[in-house]
Amino acid sequence: MAHYIDGFVIPVPTKNLTAYRKMAAKAGEFVLDDRTVIVARKGTEAEAGTLAEALREATGKTLRTGSTTTRSNCIVLEIDTSLTPQLGGEGYHLSVSKQNVLIRAGSEAGLFYGGI
Repeated sequence: MAHYIDGFVIPVPTKNLTAYRKMAAKAGEFVLDDRTVIVARKGTEAEAGTLAEALREATGKTLRTGSTTTRSNCIVLEIDTSLTPQLGGEGYHLSVSKQNVLIRAGSEAGLFYGGI
């Protein structure tokens, strides 16, 4: 049976956890922990709350939200209306590194789909 373990958003079968951790370390995947912060840039506060709740339900972690970007261990939500012609109303850009996650969209709907 798969479980949400150690902050992984994707359910990982318990028997495969060690192998998954090794793969994640090599790939440089971002891993949630108790210090991860959701950074809500202007106009993204509601979606930051929605994402925090979805991650709490999936992982059991209560992530803080704020407006100040930290150098690492954060998920940044950003609306850039210049992306709307390229992405449409529900599109988004998702960038993931070992240090942070950046979700950019032209609208709140795009942020919703990028985060959920």
